[in-house]
Amino acid sequence: MADLRANVRPPRPLEIERADWEADAAAVSLPPDTTVEPCTIGGIAGEWVACGAVAPRRLLLLLHGGGYRAGSLVTHRGFAARLSRLTGLRVLVIDYRLAPEHPYPAALEDAIAAFVALPEAGFAAEKTILVGDSAGGGLAIALMLALRDSGRSLPRGAVLMSPWTDLECSGPSYWTNIARDPFMSRDNLLSAADDYRGGLPAGDPRLSPIHADLTGLPPMLVQAGGGEIMLDDSAVFAERARAAGSDLTFDVTEGVWHVHQTAPDDIPEVAAALGRVAEFVARLGADAA
Repeated sequence: MADLRANVRPPRPLEIERADWEADAAAVSLPPDTTVEPCTIGGIAGEWVACGAVAPRRLLLLLHGGGYRAGSLVTHRGFAARLSRLTGLRVLVIDYRLAPEHPYPAALEDAIAAFVALPEAGFAAEKTILVGDSAGGGLAIALMLALRDSGRSLPRGAVLMSPWTDLECSGPSYWTNIARDPFMSRDNLLSAADDYRGGLPAGDPRLSPIHADLTGLPPMLVQAGGGEIMLDDSAVFAERARAAGSDLTFDVTEGVWHVHQTAPDDIPEVAAALGRVAEFVARLGADAA
């Protein structure tokens, strides 16, 4: 994969980071045959995104990344369209509240509200697959745990792309992969964790699901880049979820970094990783048929 270090921006004030990310995303054309429909579900703003023909009753619910303090419908609209094209499913992206304006549990409350309202829109829990990248992956796990603990129906499965599962950023990869990761900074992640945690310790299992009871979760695909500093967030979560009885596939792509799936899919490693996402989603659909 090409060296992308020259394109990495230095840290910026949060409001500039948010605006720059949205501007970059808005400048990228959506795939042909993409439809985007604004919506409100469970009181949460969102967008239905479809690319081409989509199955009528199956859904991907995409929880965007951004360290719980950045990311939006705009930043992930193009990725949602790509996921729809690859899987043949409609994608719902929700605009959950962000820190520091809205610390924990605001994002989780919004995710729960949207998920439990899906049947009103024609999508049963067992026909819905969660997708989350980075902080969105951590939020997807927190959502599944909250649904389980409250006795609500769980999603059919989850695709977790470089999920942030350890807000203490304590895994060895935070040090061993520093020279290999052009994008992520432990200091920036710890700053984001401080903004999000709402007075809770960063290691609280509600924030850092590597410390949670992981029993009773649906099938999961966890993907990570072999060169990212957050590799151990995925590896430790995968190990502990499997030990708790989860049907979990752990997929590491060497030579790539954090949330590589959102890079252009003319990169072979990206196309291959997204192909495995499509296969996982198709398997869950076949298993449920």
